Amino acid sequence: MAFWRRINQSKLQLISNQYRRFYFQAPFTSSLHQTRIRVLEKPVCSIEDKPSYFYSNVRSFAAPVQAIKNKKAEAGKEKPRLNKQITASVVRLVTEDGQHSVVSIQEALQQARKKGLDLVEVQKMVNPPVCRLMDYNKEMYRRRQKEKEIAKNK
Repeated sequence: MAFWRRINQSKLQLISNQYRRFYFQAPFTSSLHQTRIRVLEKPVCSIEDKPSYFYSNVRSFAAPVQAIKNKKAEAGKEKPRLNKQITASVVRLVTEDGQHSVVSIQEALQQARKKGLDLVEVQKMVNPPVCRLMDYNKEMYRRRQKEKEIAKNK
């Protein structure tokens, strides 16, 4: 209702401005000692000259479209870095036994190759980043199986 009132109001203002007489004083009238007023039959500004005039006076009440992001899907997309993707020079290595040690990245990769496992970055926000020796594909398979079982039980 308010939107249509706003549109009609701006239309009325535009029409009244368009058909109003515009008076102006002739140049150099002070030297002539008489004041001459001219009347313009056709106004200087019209709707054809400024088509954006109407649209600038109308306020849009529609909210912009916003995409709804699924936070769970975004969190699931981020995969941990593996082997050579790890950029730190020193890492805290957690072995299969659960032992912790701070070693260089080359030494950690060497241990992973010897055991036939992957070096997986578990926590990257700490200093040094925590990496674990594990078979990454086997672990992901186990997680998917657990998720399927949970979905079945629901």
